[in-house]
Amino acid sequence: MKYLITGGNGFVGTFIKDSLLKDGHEVKTLGKSYANDFQVDLTLKNIIISEDFDVIIHSASIVHNSSHARSINEQLIITDLEITFNFLKSIESINFQKVIFLSSVSVYGIEDGIDISIFQPLSPKSGYGLSKCISEKLFQQKIIPKKLLILRLPLINGPNPKGNIKKAVNAINSGKMFLFKGNKATKSVLELDDLYNFIVSESIKFNGIHQIKSYDIRFNDFIQALTSKRIYCLPNFILEFLLISSKAFRLNKIQRTLVKFSKDLTFLDTTK
Repeated sequence: MKYLITGGNGFVGTFIKDSLLKDGHEVKTLGKSYANDFQVDLTLKNIIISEDFDVIIHSASIVHNSSHARSINEQLIITDLEITFNFLKSIESINFQKVIFLSSVSVYGIEDGIDISIFQPLSPKSGYGLSKCISEKLFQQKIIPKKLLILRLPLINGPNPKGNIKKAVNAINSGKMFLFKGNKATKSVLELDDLYNFIVSESIKFNGIHQIKSYDIRFNDFIQALTSKRIYCLPNFILEFLLISSKAFRLNKIQRTLVKFSKDLTFLDTTK
């Protein structure tokens, strides 16, 4: 099959591109570096694409930016939406079977919960979540329903991980990472292998909005699996004390970090 990928040099896009090529598919990429088949900065303009594709995957967006991930930064949101808008302009005159937009569970704006379904109300609390939420609506306006699949992705793991997983690995390697004994918080994780297999074998069958995950795992077990080093565990009462203290003294950054690894956050595999 013939694929077009935006964000082909990013964490997710690179893995999907390399896997497709390894399996003998034809792949072209769109992005701002000269390594792309279609070279364009989507934050500035669109590009005319004159060839057809079987599947188009849009993974380009602003990621791993602390301001975009934690707060509402108007300029970053506008830039993210320009990427989506210009991409949609670029493909409006070509033929394809399916467009896959890689969205995020951040559109819900929640930091804890168990078995969250796709019918959870949208209330993004970050610029990243808000831009994904608006981009979903742009895709729904521009792409006919039977050709559109929106995937809301949870925490993503794979070779050379980025974001919070990368921070954890760096902290482990520098000896600054510790866990709390008795912490039973569980997270949903999506392995890149599973995302790739879903795209090549299942995506044509689905349309609408879909949540996908590989498994639910206790945070402590997940972090420990990232390294062969022993990670020191503190008593759980220290975690409770820090949670209460950070809230009382409005130490929002510390509280958000503590909540991330002390609260359940799992999602159901569901389609809308």
